[in-house]
Amino acid sequence: MTARLARLTRTTVAAICAMVVLVAGGTTAAIATASAAPAGAVVTGTIFDPSGYPLTGITVRLFRDGPDEGTLVDTTRTNDAGRYRFNGVEGTTGDSYRVEGTDESGGHVFVDSTFDLTGTTTTRNATMRLAGFIQGKVSTKIGTAPAQRATKAFVSAESEDAAEGAHVSSKGTFRIGELPPGTYTLTFLDSAFAYQCYDNLRAPFHGSCSRSTKVTVIAGRTTTINPQVLDHPNSKVSGKVTDTSGAPLSGIQVAVYTDTNRQINDSTTKADGTWAVNSVDWVGRIKVVARTYSGQPYRTTWYKNAVDFAHGTAIAVKDGSTITGINMALPTK
Repeated sequence: MTARLARLTRTTVAAICAMVVLVAGGTTAAIATASAAPAGAVVTGTIFDPSGYPLTGITVRLFRDGPDEGTLVDTTRTNDAGRYRFNGVEGTTGDSYRVEGTDESGGHVFVDSTFDLTGTTTTRNATMRLAGFIQGKVSTKIGTAPAQRATKAFVSAESEDAAEGAHVSSKGTFRIGELPPGTYTLTFLDSAFAYQCYDNLRAPFHGSCSRSTKVTVIAGRTTTINPQVLDHPNSKVSGKVTDTSGAPLSGIQVAVYTDTNRQINDSTTKADGTWAVNSVDWVGRIKVVARTYSGQPYRTTWYKNAVDFAHGTAIAVKDGSTITGINMALPTK
């Protein structure tokens, strides 16, 4: 059930890899500088656990032009002896490559190693640290209605060294693996609800959960968190944009702001001039603007027909508000 997030940064991954053992071929790794690696060169190696036992079924990917993203060359899995092998690798001695090892079960920490081709055969071995897991249940609740399983939620776990995440299952449960030992910040995302932190804490507006309760992960163990309830449904705001004669205007950006002049979300008008912003994560007062750009003959206008933010009419919203009829007529410039 674990779904990999995009890595925080390559520097972060390097920090993970600094904590694993990456061994080059033999006791020395001399690098040739003048010869070309023959067509059909081999990249091979063995993946071990921390005790030195080979790991079977580890997904290994080979990339060219590391050390960053590079181009995926091939994918394989380690055999019963923990060994992987890429044949037919074309390149010149000294060309940069990278291998990545992933335990799809989540039981070991992702590793990668950047290297240069050294001739006919280049060997890259690696040791994968034992990982920990975070699991739990998530539900949603609107008003006094009974809680429901949060089947559309996504849970992310972030530390200084890693970022992983998982979609909640149809049973409202999740399990995140491949986590290096440490403390993690958890966030809970559902497009119909406000951004939420652990433990049942609404996230600061456009802020992070860095100050929320942390979850500790221990190698080889599963941490089960308290059940989480997403109970701050987002509001919906909609309306129509026309010119002063009532003709609908399409392609106009409409943005929703807090009353402190911070943008919440935006939308674009359709052919009939209608628009809708369905994820208004805010409780308080909002203002709405129909914004025009260079080449459009109309003037940017705030609801209700105001020339700037200060004179725009504020609209009160609560959790789960549905506000319609926010219509604006744009005069020409």
